[in-house]
Amino acid sequence: MTIFLLPITHIGWLVHYKFREDYGLPFSFEWAIPYWIDEMLVVVSIGVASAVGYWLLADETVKSKVTMFLLGYTMFHQWLSGAFDWLWFIVHRLYGHAFPALDAVWWWNPYYWFFGIEWTTLHHIWYTIILEAILLIIWYMWKRFVKQKASK
Repeated sequence: MTIFLLPITHIGWLVHYKFREDYGLPFSFEWAIPYWIDEMLVVVSIGVASAVGYWLLADETVKSKVTMFLLGYTMFHQWLSGAFDWLWFIVHRLYGHAFPALDAVWWWNPYYWFFGIEWTTLHHIWYTIILEAILLIIWYMWKRFVKQKASK
């Protein structure tokens, strides 16, 4: 699934960096919000396509259905956890730019409204680590549950 994230992230980088810096496209929430919504819909579509593809290839057990749901959820979770932001900065780095400083404020993120603090790179690192750890725990618990059922 991650293979689809790099091209989407590169398109985001082109829009949010290249077009703004090189061609003078001024940033505006009027175009950014519909773009972000469309980006999220593409991510959800990839997750749903992955889940449905698994469902079509798997058997009709509850195990397969839960695995299908987790595949779809994982894709959405990557968007929610801010993994796309890190992919964006990896693309940015590949073009020779630096990663943001730990105290750089991420003004485009809505987390200021949620948490009431200026959202910095360091905040986002911890946020991503915590959410990715939660996702790993969910998959690990599912794997253990499946193994326990199989051994009975």
